[in-house]
Amino acid sequence: RYKADGHDTIILAGAEYGSGSSRDWAAKGPMLL
Repeated sequence: RYKADGHDTIILAGAEYGSGSSRDWAAKGPMLL
């Protein structure tokens, strides 16, 4: 869907991705970029 709309996407992952709360990762994601 995003590709069809012309949006770029990225995937963040790592050894401990997903451990912890979703709010915690929402805060960390932009910092990791």
